[in-house]
Amino acid sequence: MSASRTSGRLRIGDEFNAISLLARTQSNPLKAVAEFVENALDAGAKTVDIARFKRGGKAFLTIADDGSGIRLNAEGLPDFAYVATHIADSIKRHLATRAGVHGEFGIGLLGFWSLGDELRLASRGADGRSYEMVMRAGEERWRVHSARERLPLSGAEVVIAGLRDTTRTLLTGEKLNRYLAAELRDRIRSRGATVRIHDRVARKAFTVRPREFEGERVEEVKRLSVPGFGEAAAELFYRVPADGEALAVDVCRDGTRVLRDLRGLADFDRPPWNANRLEGVIDFAALSVAPATREGVVPDAASVALVEALQRVEPVLVEFLRKRDEAEADHASESLQKEVQRALVAALRGLPESDYALFDVGRKREAPPSGEPRTETEEEAPTTQADLLAGPLAGARVVPAHFTLAPDQVRTVAARALDADGRTVVSGLEFTWSSSDDSIVKLEPAGQRASVTALKEGEAVLRVTVRQGDLGVRAEAAILVARPSATEGDAPGDRTGLPPYALASAPGEDWRSRFRAGRIEINSAHRDYAAARAKARTLRRYVGKLYAKEIVLLNFPGLPAGPVMERFIELMMRVEERL
Repeated sequence: MSASRTSGRLRIGDEFNAISLLARTQSNPLKAVAEFVENALDAGAKTVDIARFKRGGKAFLTIADDGSGIRLNAEGLPDFAYVATHIADSIKRHLATRAGVHGEFGIGLLGFWSLGDELRLASRGADGRSYEMVMRAGEERWRVHSARERLPLSGAEVVIAGLRDTTRTLLTGEKLNRYLAAELRDRIRSRGATVRIHDRVARKAFTVRPREFEGERVEEVKRLSVPGFGEAAAELFYRVPADGEALAVDVCRDGTRVLRDLRGLADFDRPPWNANRLEGVIDFAALSVAPATREGVVPDAASVALVEALQRVEPVLVEFLRKRDEAEADHASESLQKEVQRALVAALRGLPESDYALFDVGRKREAPPSGEPRTETEEEAPTTQADLLAGPLAGARVVPAHFTLAPDQVRTVAARALDADGRTVVSGLEFTWSSSDDSIVKLEPAGQRASVTALKEGEAVLRVTVRQGDLGVRAEAAILVARPSATEGDAPGDRTGLPPYALASAPGEDWRSRFRAGRIEINSAHRDYAAARAKARTLRRYVGKLYAKEIVLLNFPGLPAGPVMERFIELMMRVEERL
């Protein structure tokens, strides 16, 4: 048999090279600072002060606390030798009770390599004097000496000198405050500690307030049963994000964030996790954290069990979101409807009333003297030079094409003959009028016009046939006869004369909007609606376009596609500037 080894124990070939690799694994300077704060909390600190300043052309960062400081050796001095010679073997691993203590890898101190050139770690001895250990990034040696200044606190102080240019832009007081409020949210809160930041470069001061989530708490999911590992705590909140805002559920281990988005734990790119309606925290103490970066979760049995527990509550959360989104959609629709209708009313008032007479926008009606029927007339648009050049008859429309009358109310309507380009035909025309139900409305034709008198409540269709020689076309208008109490109530369209809109989910169908039963329906399952919904302004303009489309189609039935599009653009030009 060969004399070469066939088995054995792994060992480090070059210790300092291994230490250098560990030191360089921490690429997030903010996380490195968070770990120094965590060390202070593990040492029982109630106050942690972080300071950023410049001195002698160098940038400095200090973290000072009032905790128990560095453990003393047999001589009553801070045991810096143990700290420096037990990399990857934290003393915290050997504690009899580790509840609430997080450090376990013994490499957090090396995080200073990602921050600056030099670290000074100071702590008091039993003699009341201050001592400090000095390390330099990239160097193997360390040294200890008496500190020149007496520590203002009873705990420890970390001084990082020579902050790197790239690091300085990240370690502002504002960014540190925001990061620590989320990263150590529950650690700070559970310890009752105060973390202060003094940014003397920017001349600003902050007290870190543990992050508070907005929105409605999901009471249905507070604890998750994780078989074999106990329970996970859940703080989930529902809210609608601002434009461009992305919501996420953090994953924490015993109060410290280890993953910024739950979807990084598994393939959770599905409802409810991808709905952008949930934020909060899932806290599970049994998770194992990636040792190198101290961010991310080790894919072990505990993380698999947590994923399974989350999958079991998905139906509850999906149903919760469905109910809240429906309520939010109803509320948003009311507000959005008012905004869009205001824009449409203003736009329509600037256009010829005879062209857009469908919903009586902007028209004020005077009550007739007692006992006399109410009468309304329609003004025809004056004949233009373009109309005189109109081609042969190709279509017709009734103005208005849809209207409501109260019993005994009288209204005059008009027919417009059109050529293929939408121009008004004015010569050689004959008009024949009729009604679908003479018991509901009384019709009195007068050439191009007709007088309509409402007799009783109901619905009727008004028809006109227009002839020019051998050419003939037809047009219709829908009439609803109803008492004022039925037409002047609280419906959203009553005050403006515009119809209300309602969301109607029609998955797989291509239509975006349609006019039905006196209202505009908008397909909330259409991909365009889903895309527009992400931003309030985009949704407002999308709904405005659909409204304008329906108004044009209702006002100009039978008109060829080209003229219809011209009318649509005419209206949208005036609507969009108000949305």
